[in-house]
Amino acid sequence: MTRSSALAIIFVIGGTNAEAENARAFAVLCQAYRATFKAASPEMYTPPTAEPDTSDIENMKLMTLPETNFTKGKPDGFADNDAWETKKKALMQPSAAGGKPPYQRYSSDKLTAAAHEQLTKLAKEANTAKNAYNTAKQAIATAVASINNNLKLARTATTSGDDNSDDAYDTRTLACTTTSGTKAGKSIVSDIACICASASGTNVCGNGIGDTNYRTGGTDTATAAKTAFQAVKQHCPGKKTATPPTAEHLAAIIAGVANELGTTVRGAKGPTILGGGNTAACTGETGTQNACVDYKTPITAGGVDAIPWVQKFHAATQAMKSAQAEASKMRSAAHKVEALTATARTLYDSIGTADLAVQLATAANSKQPANPTAAKPEKSEATKKCKPDTKENECNDKDCEFKDGKCKVKEGVKAEKDDKTTTNTT
Repeated sequence: MTRSSALAIIFVIGGTNAEAENARAFAVLCQAYRATFKAASPEMYTPPTAEPDTSDIENMKLMTLPETNFTKGKPDGFADNDAWETKKKALMQPSAAGGKPPYQRYSSDKLTAAAHEQLTKLAKEANTAKNAYNTAKQAIATAVASINNNLKLARTATTSGDDNSDDAYDTRTLACTTTSGTKAGKSIVSDIACICASASGTNVCGNGIGDTNYRTGGTDTATAAKTAFQAVKQHCPGKKTATPPTAEHLAAIIAGVANELGTTVRGAKGPTILGGGNTAACTGETGTQNACVDYKTPITAGGVDAIPWVQKFHAATQAMKSAQAEASKMRSAAHKVEALTATARTLYDSIGTADLAVQLATAANSKQPANPTAAKPEKSEATKKCKPDTKENECNDKDCEFKDGKCKVKEGVKAEKDDKTTTNTT
């Protein structure tokens, strides 16, 4: 947002009398006041990504434990054996009637051992990323608390944010004057009291907007400042923001204040004064020229950025940027866990694929003969004729003899025929 657009936002506002001396200064500070009410929340910065879940990787790591570790004892992280047995049962329980368990044990010890080693590394990386996610999430909560705290401090110089407490104000001498204003900029509400109060300040911040009591020669107390602010705050132009302010919004408000300094006061002291007139002493005494606040002390020390409530705006802005940076870390961590889980799942499933391939190969080999290309030797003609169950009176072929109750091939004939058998080894 540019400075000109910031001023457009600030000054195109109803509810002020443009002819009143401090109407513009009042509008600037009221914008600052209004911006401090809507609290930020962690949800504003927390990315919509799902919280990282490392359970899938952890489960796959458990399912690839060596057999001894899986069946006996318990892995780290389990209180006792019963807890481990309950976990194993859950891992291997079918997800639905007739369905497969979400995880399986595979028979290949070598593949499982290699996968377990890799899954252990992936699980470690995933848990590191998850811890980073949670750390960033907590950092966002801390940053949001800082945003809201600093906005309250800017408004009232108190963590309660109560503008009806004396703690938000100071004496006119310390909070406003050109000679002793060491507390100038203590809070936004204190500065509004300074510019909207003087002995003749009934209309100083707009038609009917002003106070006549808060002055060095009158009631110079924090209570009088509180009364002065309460008298005019209902006329603060604009509305309380519907959403928490952004860093750009706060920067625009600071730019508006800086741009308004010295616009109604001429001379050497003008550049540090908000409101008032040419003879401004910011005492609140006779003449609306004394209805002002002189930021000389903080500006001399460090420019507009050294004004106390402006410093709180800057602190809130830094907290906003910090929350945004932590949100980026959360997104990165969540995406990393997703990627690691996908890698782990691919690795785990590959064990099953390899295991199935081994089983199929083993089954196929068990059905084949030891030497599938070797032909059985042919039976000799004599063997065919001399069947063992042939009766004695029928065992009369020249190559046969009945011996030991069986029809057999004669010894000489058998040897001769065997020499003639052939074997196909191609």
